[in-house]
Amino acid sequence: TIDLSFNKFNGEIPATLGNCTYPNTLKLDDNMLSGDIPQQLGQLSRIRKIYFANNNLSWPVPLFPLGLACVDYTNNSELCIGQCSRKVLL
Repeated sequence: TIDLSFNKFNGEIPATLGNCTYPNTLKLDDNMLSGDIPQQLGQLSRIRKIYFANNNLSWPVPLFPLGLACVDYTNNSELCIGQCSRKVLL
């Protein structure tokens, strides 16, 4: 697990997070991150849960691997149109 939530990080998500080999969970929620979600995060082959809630992220978003249990985009005004809540993929 990589948990970077609740740290008041700002700016863009570093594309180099996509170089991490074994994370099952990536938590970037509750920061002040902005910009798009790097396409490199879609290369996290073992990722099962990823949290982007409560930031200022925008489109586009990467295609994540099959088997992803949860992606949370809640409260990203430029990412969500209308009501946006936790997305659970089965």
